[in-house]
Amino acid sequence: MLNLLLKREMDRLIKWLTEERGMEVVERGEDFVNCRDGNNLVHFRYVYLDIPNEADIAKRAAEVAGSRTAFNKAYLVVDRPSANFVDGKLMRRLGIGIIVMGSEITEAMASMPTARPTVSDGAIAEVMSEVRAVRDRLADVERRVGELESMIRTRNEREKQVEVVTKDEANDEAGEVDGGEGRVQGDVPQFMRENPWLDILGKRGK
Repeated sequence: MLNLLLKREMDRLIKWLTEERGMEVVERGEDFVNCRDGNNLVHFRYVYLDIPNEADIAKRAAEVAGSRTAFNKAYLVVDRPSANFVDGKLMRRLGIGIIVMGSEITEAMASMPTARPTVSDGAIAEVMSEVRAVRDRLADVERRVGELESMIRTRNEREKQVEVVTKDEANDEAGEVDGGEGRVQGDVPQFMRENPWLDILGKRGK
């Protein structure tokens, strides 16, 4: 239910940003949207809380502040009940703006713009090369894990087969009877096992 409400509010926010503010959506997530506003890249993070409290809002603000270098501007988006728990001084110190979602959407506090560091094409190519290398290593690890899982399954099947054979042999030995000599190899007293006098007495009785 909470996810459906969040999606509905995110749809409202994006419509307002694109139609009312003239921004272009660059990326959308479950609880955030990144937009281009002229030369600025702007991040909007929706803080949708079932039970609003100042600690959770401050935590989200800290998370957004940690990624400020990737954006020129950043905003926390809250509903009207949550707006009562926003620490305005903290937001101003972090340079984060506030968007309040109600029957109307309003910008309660503007974000302080910051310059994003420029990244050279060479640096981007280097990062992409490292990403591809990591992807290849992960594929190799997955292949090795698959081989190990196959070996483990094969060994387990062999152990089960050996266990069945061992049990069968044990059952055969426990129930073995030597009818030719009249000696029972099952549950008999020790003094009756391999006793030659039993054979002699048996022959005299015939």
